[in-house]
Amino acid sequence: SSEEAQSTERAVLRMAVPGSEQSRAAAALVPAVVWRAMAVQFWSYFGWFCTFVYWSDWAGADVLGGSPDPVDSTVADAGGFGGDNDSRQLFEHGVRVANAGLCIMALLSIPLSVLLPPLLRVRQGMLRVLWVTGMTALAAILACTILARTQRDVVLLSTVLAIPLSVTFTIPWTVVTTAAARQHLR
Repeated sequence: SSEEAQSTERAVLRMAVPGSEQSRAAAALVPAVVWRAMAVQFWSYFGWFCTFVYWSDWAGADVLGGSPDPVDSTVADAGGFGGDNDSRQLFEHGVRVANAGLCIMALLSIPLSVLLPPLLRVRQGMLRVLWVTGMTALAAILACTILARTQRDVVLLSTVLAIPLSVTFTIPWTVVTTAAARQHLR
């Protein structure tokens, strides 16, 4: 019968995709605020991914004007592509400067991330304001990369990234756990 066929089909689907029905049921229970937090985090993690992957290359090539091309005198002498030694050293120096800035950013974000939760407990209404401010700061800092011209600019931009890093890695967890606690109390 048709009903038996549908039942068999559902059983086969459950075996093919274990937990799919449970996943859909669980997703239906997730509060809307958590879905919004996930959407915002998706885009912020996209920005962070691009930053962490390309930051040092950007500093070496775009800010300091170096070339990542390996030095190959035979290719360069033949009129092909091959970086000169000075350009390669300039690029490597820019990469080191950027990595130093990212290290300072990471070290500074540790105390900021520790201080944010107690601050948020004191100022409950500041959660969304701080989150929006942190996301806006991330966008503004990334937009300012166009203006960077010196090593100092690279280190400064890298260092101030600690603020949005702390915000985007701390506040969403606060939002999600607060929503979960409210859902649990209902």
